[in-house]
Amino acid sequence: MLVVDGKQPSFQFEEGMSYFAAYRLPVNTGNLAIGIASQVSKTVMVPKVIMLDSQFKVTRVLGESVFSYQPAHLLDNDRIEGRVFVDRSMPGNADSETYMIIYAPADELSTSTTILHPSKAFARANGTVEPDIKDPVIPHSPWGLVQIKVKDMAKGSGLEAVFKPEYADKVAMSQGQQAAGVVTTTAAATATKVAAKPAPAMLSETEAFYQSQIEKAVNAGDIDKAMQLVSEAERAGSSKAKAVFVDAVKRSQK
Repeated sequence: MLVVDGKQPSFQFEEGMSYFAAYRLPVNTGNLAIGIASQVSKTVMVPKVIMLDSQFKVTRVLGESVFSYQPAHLLDNDRIEGRVFVDRSMPGNADSETYMIIYAPADELSTSTTILHPSKAFARANGTVEPDIKDPVIPHSPWGLVQIKVKDMAKGSGLEAVFKPEYADKVAMSQGQQAAGVVTTTAAATATKVAAKPAPAMLSETEAFYQSQIEKAVNAGDIDKAMQLVSEAERAGSSKAKAVFVDAVKRSQK
């Protein structure tokens, strides 16, 4: 499971500022089938995927054409799910798509997804009459829990063990959806981050200031600024900024 939250790096994408996770695709494989499922809870992250080649140029941008809501079924929870196929059957295509970036586009945060009520799902599964009840409306969130499954179509085997995240130092997006940046595994940076001392607890007055500014930005519809304030507050030692942001977004949907 991939957790996308305030601990992930953030970047100013075309739609606005978003947290993201970047992956280097496994090598020496056949065609890849990558299943991506964002889990629904009190909120849901609507994923968007950017595929890049070995030179960090965008090859594809995959959004609503790939991802759609899927109701709970058997062991699978409600989710927004999609599949990405990487074709390596053509000569020279093995290295054409090397990296994959997953993020929640900022322009989705002001919208929501209507899911199937559990009682209706139960009725459908048992072939009974569905109750007359409203379906839950789930607000979209910049964070979420995402399940990623990768299958080598040539071998019919899963590749989760070798499908590891990369920490992006820089991914530069232009309006033309061309990318120039560096997506590298930064072991030294990660070690430094782990060894670094945690930020001291934030003063209550400072916490209150950030909370008011976050709520003010959300109420004004400036989600980018609100997310930047959350990131800044957390670096300064806030433990409540993320929750304040999520609550503010929920209230704005009512």
